[in-house]
Amino acid sequence: MRPHEVRKENIHELDIMNVKHMVCKEDRIMRKIKLNRGLILGNAYKSKVKLHFFNKKENPLFVETTIWAITEKNVVLKGGKTIPIDSIYKVSLY
Repeated sequence: MRPHEVRKENIHELDIMNVKHMVCKEDRIMRKIKLNRGLILGNAYKSKVKLHFFNKKENPLFVETTIWAITEKNVVLKGGKTIPIDSIYKVSLY
């Protein structure tokens, strides 16, 4: 099934699934590295990233956005929207 794009403005309406149990330790480390790179690229060059996640119905979704901040548990997007880090299964930089 192909991921469906969602707008960052609609993130708060979604029931996002936690994928912590589906992601191995190495992938969690790589996800953190890519999130930090995305943060730097977003703040310095206004570059966007794709954050891939699932809703509770296990439908793949993604949002294309700029990362403004990263906390211990969340990724903060423009406009103050947040996505839990443990819900992100893939980060695409470009």
